[in-house]
Amino acid sequence: MGGLGKTTLAQIVFNQSRHQYDCHCFFRNVREEFQKHGTNLKEEFFRQLSNEKDLRYGHLDSLKERLRHKKLLIVLDAVDDLEEYNCLLEDSDSWLNSESKLIITSRNHQVLRNIIGNEERMIYNLKGLKEKEALELFCLHAFKRRSPEESEKELSLKFVKYAQGLPLALKVLGSLLFSKNKDVWESLLNNIKVDPDQKVTSKLKISFDGLDSKQQSIFLDIACFFRGRKKYYVKEILDDCGDFDIAIEVLIDRCLVTVSDKGTLEMHDLLREMGRSIARGSNHNKCLENYSRLWMGEDICRFLTSNKASSTIEGIFHADRDDGDVINLDPSIFKNLPSLRLLKLSSIYSRNRFRLPFHGLRDKFPDELRYLEWYEYPLKSLGSNFTPQNLVYFSMERSKLKKLWKENQDVSNLKHVILSESKKLTCLPNLSQANLHTLRLNGCTRLVNLPPLRFHNIFDDPDKESEVMYQYNSLMVQEREYTLDSCKGIMKEGISYLMRELSTSLLDLNGCSNFTTLSEISGNIKFICLRETAIKKCHPSILYLKNLLVLDLHMCKYLRELPNDMCELESLEYLDMHGCVSFDKFPRLPKSIKGLNLNGTSIQQVDSSSFDSLPSLIIFHMQACKKLKRLPDTFCKLKSLWVFQLEGCSQLKSFPEILEPMEKLKGLYLKGTGIKEMPSSIENLDLIEAIRTSFCYPGDTIAKWFDYQSMGSLLVLNFPFLLDDYNVLGFALCIVVQFEATTLKREDVFKCDYNLKTKTGQNFQLSSTLQCYKATHFDDDSNLDLSSNQEENESD
Repeated sequence: MGGLGKTTLAQIVFNQSRHQYDCHCFFRNVREEFQKHGTNLKEEFFRQLSNEKDLRYGHLDSLKERLRHKKLLIVLDAVDDLEEYNCLLEDSDSWLNSESKLIITSRNHQVLRNIIGNEERMIYNLKGLKEKEALELFCLHAFKRRSPEESEKELSLKFVKYAQGLPLALKVLGSLLFSKNKDVWESLLNNIKVDPDQKVTSKLKISFDGLDSKQQSIFLDIACFFRGRKKYYVKEILDDCGDFDIAIEVLIDRCLVTVSDKGTLEMHDLLREMGRSIARGSNHNKCLENYSRLWMGEDICRFLTSNKASSTIEGIFHADRDDGDVINLDPSIFKNLPSLRLLKLSSIYSRNRFRLPFHGLRDKFPDELRYLEWYEYPLKSLGSNFTPQNLVYFSMERSKLKKLWKENQDVSNLKHVILSESKKLTCLPNLSQANLHTLRLNGCTRLVNLPPLRFHNIFDDPDKESEVMYQYNSLMVQEREYTLDSCKGIMKEGISYLMRELSTSLLDLNGCSNFTTLSEISGNIKFICLRETAIKKCHPSILYLKNLLVLDLHMCKYLRELPNDMCELESLEYLDMHGCVSFDKFPRLPKSIKGLNLNGTSIQQVDSSSFDSLPSLIIFHMQACKKLKRLPDTFCKLKSLWVFQLEGCSQLKSFPEILEPMEKLKGLYLKGTGIKEMPSSIENLDLIEAIRTSFCYPGDTIAKWFDYQSMGSLLVLNFPFLLDDYNVLGFALCIVVQFEATTLKREDVFKCDYNLKTKTGQNFQLSSTLQCYKATHFDDDSNLDLSSNQEENESD
């Protein structure tokens, strides 16, 4: 039964115990999430459990191997079917060890039996509250104290009896009656006496009836469409009159809605069930046109193909995982939906596709639309009479659109425009009067330029601003650690995943391969992604974006320069110029820069003054800068640097002197450089955890200072210590190899896999790649007959 407090009890146990475990995860609403995402839910589950934000499905086996050695606490909330459990934990015997704990909440007793077998004692059956406990809970909400006054006790007990020990009903009824006089209490009690045995949802409806029309509308929208979405996001969609915050506060006070720690709007399953029952109206099994909202795929398809009129339907959200049918719609579909405010037809998770006749719509989209999402919209236009004056959220990914609406339209409410992978889109209307939060055009390969763009003001929503910055900073902390551990992360793999996570204050033009001209931009924009575009320079207006945090220019091969005054962007923290092969001068950057990726650029040298002005730089990549010949001794001025990547800089012959201690540098990667000897001042790198370097050059002997030497592929080492007991920096390895081939090329790469095994059974599997940067004989007049590798790695 719902409403007994299963989730609440599990959350309390989780909060009290999680500090005792290596990894922990409270995975909410499994039933609902599985309906949305199917087996793809597994990836999100392991992402939360491991706290690895950039986890890929193909990497789950290696992750499970790591989890096998950890103590885990897992709560699966609201599991309704064995298929949901199997999706997440079918092979848990191989990675969930005996020290770990699994808690499952479910309304279905049989599901739990199927999971645990005959261990009935492992199932805890939650019961309703006894009268004393129920009265205390009711009073906490009705009077804000634990017990009633003597004059209040009789009426209070009658409501407690009516709630039948159900915690949810007690909270909702108590909140409804808070601060009300005795007459209101008695009137409400007389109403419920008419049907004392009604269902729980009917008991809860009493609180809904006490709301005004706006509050009721917002409650129903959340119940049908927006449970689990960010509060600020829902506010943007529904706040048409500026009274959303007041309405939400009332709903929270009535215990009809809660706001989670993550800022999402939540409600109990029974309350959502009640809301959806109200949205169906009377006689809902027969007359879909009497619904106020449609959310079930089957009902939506049945209504849209019936060509019936409805003046009551305000929202249609189709997002079910379905059978992949093609639904043919009548061109007059919108003629009879005058009240429609919210429309979502298909999504990336839905397999159904909605089709229209080739000649298009006969009647225009409803003027009242605030939310319009149609995945793979099939027509090249929205119709000549399309009016976006109320539109807040507009999404048509993978559409056939060539253009949007006519120029000079009112777009002052428009905040989110998402047209990703719309391959035929050639232009956008003027958006300089919009209030943009998001503009996603990634993959629009025919797009050449943009009109002037206006992004929202920083003070539009302080709560949202705070939420976005919290999320951004959390991701950055995780990425700093991940970059050091795996030599990957933002500055190596790019920041596209960050753009997906932070879906606001964003301009995304990733993969617009014909895009050449960036337009004037104004307002509060934090993330700009121009990767793999054809731009040659940035518009000067970029210098006035005082809140810009991330600029992604990854693989902009034609980009030759940045504005001279880039140092004025005092908020810029991450700049990715990986693969900008036409860029040959080290950029002038603001002191705020924390991450810099210049991999594959044509930079030849770095001026000494450049490093003087980068006190905040943490992650610095200059891999494969083939023309880089020197670095200044001011390198030691990078006092905040954690990771420095120079792999593949084959023309770099020497490493700069470390004239001052660099107390934060932990990772230095020099494979494939021309460096043969490190300066003695390397000792100023006090906290270095990883120096990775390799050399490949002609020779036929191993230096004498390698104490352990052997012929063949096996070498026995007798260390007088255990690796775990000593602070071992790493190993130096030298390998001499003779090849039968007489011809090698400079770009040839050799891979070396080696396994270190201790007497106690510990295994350390390592891998290196060697490239023929140095050789005696190549295709021109020589061949390489020998290679050696020196590599130092972290012992763990």
